[in-house]
Amino acid sequence: MRKTLTLLAILSFLFINAQSKKGTIYLKDSTELKGLVKAKMLGGIKYKANLNSDIIHYENSQLNGYDIEREDKSVERYRFKLVQGISRKMKIVQLGKINLYSVFVTNSGSAMGMGMGAGMSLPASSGYVYFLEKNNVTIRTGAWLKKRKFNLIEDCPTLIDKIKKKEFKKKQVVDIINYYNKKCV
Repeated sequence: MRKTLTLLAILSFLFINAQSKKGTIYLKDSTELKGLVKAKMLGGIKYKANLNSDIIHYENSQLNGYDIEREDKSVERYRFKLVQGISRKMKIVQLGKINLYSVFVTNSGSAMGMGMGAGMSLPASSGYVYFLEKNNVTIRTGAWLKKRKFNLIEDCPTLIDKIKKKEFKKKQVVDIINYYNKKCV
């Protein structure tokens, strides 16, 4: 009982202190709404036109994406993209001839039930998984640009040559797409 009360106290503190930030939401019907935006933990957005407005809840299925202004005045931009029939929220890393998106993932490393024996676990790991969009098709590339995804950049032989010569490592996805968008367009 004591653990449950402690957990509820911590969670309520987190919810109370969670603040909406200035931003813009983009609805599927092409409407743009500027105001205060907060991403909900389990998906969707809470939106208020101003501090005195009522909260309106939007589900992921109603959204194309949203932008949130950070404290340093930079803007984080998120879009919902369809990948293998599933809509996913992705952070925009770069837009160009090839758009680059990222999703931060955390793996707890639990190996229970994987034949390693009871109580065995792997170290926790986390990082970015990248998605590339070209010609309105979004595909997952993972943490590095796999050789089978080279068809997306095959129209830039200088870039493929730089990768083969190891001037770019396959895990430098952001740098590779940046080079492509600047030099290969």
